[in-house]
Amino acid sequence: MNTTMLIPTDETLIQHISESLIELGIAQKYKGFTYVKDVIFIWMNTPIESDAYKSILKIVGQKYSIGPMSVNGAIKNALDSAWFCGTVNKNHELFGYLKSNQNFPPLPSEFVVAMATLMKKKQDEIVPLT
Repeated sequence: MNTTMLIPTDETLIQHISESLIELGIAQKYKGFTYVKDVIFIWMNTPIESDAYKSILKIVGQKYSIGPMSVNGAIKNALDSAWFCGTVNKNHELFGYLKSNQNFPPLPSEFVVAMATLMKKKQDEIVPLT
């Protein structure tokens, strides 16, 4: 993967991802909030490969000068905090993409895939393909 091409640059899409995360109930005070925005953006703009999530964590880690497992851990912390503190909106349409009747927070990779899928769907509805 070419890391220079995958650093988020589309400010409108990044803002839309941020708003969706806030609407979902994930607090901006966590570093994982920032990391998950970048991971979702890159996932949306990357051809899917079997190791894409790990590669994206590495890219985001390089951007913030931390390891990929630290990126994943920070994302997990943000998701867990929202889930267990009750701030996450479990009625959000995102959870239609995840397991039904889920009593525990989604894995970071599971969350990113579902969120990117939802964001792409919304993006396609706003800007129809020609």
